[in-house]
Amino acid sequence: MLRPFLGSILNGQPFKLLQRAINDLLPTDKWVTVDGKLGRQTLIATKTLDPHKLALRLCDRREEKYYAIVRANPTQRKFLKGWLNRLNDLRREIRSKP
Repeated sequence: MLRPFLGSILNGQPFKLLQRAINDLLPTDKWVTVDGKLGRQTLIATKTLDPHKLALRLCDRREEKYYAIVRANPTQRKFLKGWLNRLNDLRREIRSKP
């Protein structure tokens, strides 16, 4: 379920994205450290969460990242629609899984 997110995406920071998504779904006293390292703490946390909810939250975080890219560099706006289309396709795929 998480494989599409863990490649070299979003400027090489896929694990920070994962850690932030995990923290979105956990109570603050269970948060993982956002350090960009796929360590024991992060792996344990991923196993405690519903994979569909985590994957959808990763989509939300990715969408936020795309908008941040465009805010930082408006010339990238021409790519936004394509990024969002692919992301929405991924959301539909996640939702279609049992």
